[in-house]
Amino acid sequence: DVEARERLADWMAHHLSCFDLAWPWKSWAHVAAQDKRHPQWRFCESVVKRLCRSCFQKRVSDSLPDELRDALMPAYACSSNGKGLPGLNARYLESLGDRTRFRPSQGTGEETNALTELGDLLRRKTPSDEIVKWFESSGAREQLGDVLCAETLTAAALRHGQKCLTHHDVLLKRYSGALAEFSSKEEKGGEGAEVGAEVGAAIVAAASGVWSGTHPRMAVAAVSRLVALEVVAPSAVAKWLETYAFDVPNVSDDEEASDYLSGTRWGTEDAFEIAAEAVGARVAAARQTESVANDAETRRREAERAAAAAEAAREDAEQRDALTQRDQFARTAQAHRDRALAFERERSAAAGPAAAAKRAAAEAAAAAGGA
Repeated sequence: DVEARERLADWMAHHLSCFDLAWPWKSWAHVAAQDKRHPQWRFCESVVKRLCRSCFQKRVSDSLPDELRDALMPAYACSSNGKGLPGLNARYLESLGDRTRFRPSQGTGEETNALTELGDLLRRKTPSDEIVKWFESSGAREQLGDVLCAETLTAAALRHGQKCLTHHDVLLKRYSGALAEFSSKEEKGGEGAEVGAEVGAAIVAAASGVWSGTHPRMAVAAVSRLVALEVVAPSAVAKWLETYAFDVPNVSDDEEASDYLSGTRWGTEDAFEIAAEAVGARVAAARQTESVANDAETRRREAERAAAAAEAAREDAEQRDALTQRDQFARTAQAHRDRALAFERERSAAAGPAAAAKRAAAEAAAAAGGA
């Protein structure tokens, strides 16, 4: 039963990833000599493939005996440092470097590569605001445009922080201000909003392109961190699906030339998971804002009940001619009414974003489903 085998492989991979990949693989060494169509071989292949999507490739590789490592480990691209570590998508970076050539407004006037220049700046830990000034003063922003500048900066940051997800986060946080400078037009409406949406999609394209076809799921992790750090909105992922996941812009139509982004094309596991991340983020935002609105509504009702009780106590005191108590209950009732009014304003303020977040989640789901 193929479905049962794949479900068991999924469960086993999850189990192993939670227990330091501890498993007596040597007792499965005979699988390496089997035909690739044999159920045991396919099962082990599925387990290893899933492990590579939840753990770093080197950890999985080191946990396997030599015969199984040679037979089952996917042939992902590796870096040139000789350590067998997962590498970046060199063909994407080469293409991006070609697309970011420009003539600096100062100096000799010879063409230079924006990706290489940014790499030098990032190695010196240049602050985010200085990066923006470099784009302006060098003429790169004017010649390349905001969309390509944002894609280049994202790719440079991820290349510089490729060691681990922590380095990813550090670099993305450090230069989130510069990336926001390019995408801020999205909030202004009109033509600027369209440019801002394209910038967001280009940032996602850089995060997915840098890891496309190399280590599995790193493209998903990179995009997920961009959304979590609010460098881009989930709507940028939807825009990426529409403009990058199907047709790759700015490259040759030749299949071999454009194949370097095939790892994140629509239909791959990475593309599906990236879309799911966007929908999940929207749903989480909708639930959070709806929770705030519901909490404010609950507190408003409690304040109204307290105000009604204080008003009833005031009327009782008035009937008994207890003037001091009457005035005290009247003040209490008014205080509760004021609280109820404040909670109603809070609920109204949260209700709008909650409804908007729900609509955005539905649109993101529709975009992923329609894709």
